[in-house]
Amino acid sequence: MPCYVDPLFVWPARNARVHRVGARHGHQWCHLWADTLEELHAMAKTVGMRPEWFQDKPGFPHYDLVPPRREAALAAGAIERDLREHLVNNPRNP
Repeated sequence: MPCYVDPLFVWPARNARVHRVGARHGHQWCHLWADTLEELHAMAKTVGMRPEWFQDKPGFPHYDLVPPRREAALAAGAIERDLREHLVNNPRNP
């Protein structure tokens, strides 16, 4: 089962710490998600994410990635996918 990343988007965070991280990358982010939590956490670890950065959102557990981590996820086998299209086709499994 694969992991996915969506295209980069610009989002200036309101949280000061997150805003500083985003500022270093032009406030560009994407989402990392997977078919299972086990796969998601394994990929997150592979690209250097900390467990406390996991966002356990109801219906969409994910990590937010900055551009270098997105590139690392793609290099590690993540598949680029449009999040909206994925949610339409998999409403209960983001």
